[in-house]
Amino acid sequence: LRFTRVDRTFNDYIKDDNVDETVRDALEDIREMMEDALAECGVEAFSPEKGLNYKTAEGVADNPKTIDTDDESKHFTIAEVLDEGYRRETDSGFKVITQAKVSIFVYKKLEQKNNNYE
Repeated sequence: LRFTRVDRTFNDYIKDDNVDETVRDALEDIREMMEDALAECGVEAFSPEKGLNYKTAEGVADNPKTIDTDDESKHFTIAEVLDEGYRRETDSGFKVITQAKVSIFVYKKLEQKNNNYE
């Protein structure tokens, strides 16, 4: 669990636009080594598929970021993966170590949206 947190921190710094390019390259090299170490332990990063129903998707964290939509068919579907999750394969399937953080669409009727802005 702690190593997955370190890996996530590397990802955050690599994505940060304020990080110097030389530092970013070094972080990417270190992250590759971390990824190899996690793989040796049978741990892999995973991302739930965009468009899946949040309520039935496996390995997603509670309290997702919400995005309003006027498309009812997208209600509670995964819009974006904000942070990957980590899992380990076992004899009986996968065991989630760290849940993925996602944003989801939440359906709002047009009049509901308009009332919220008044």
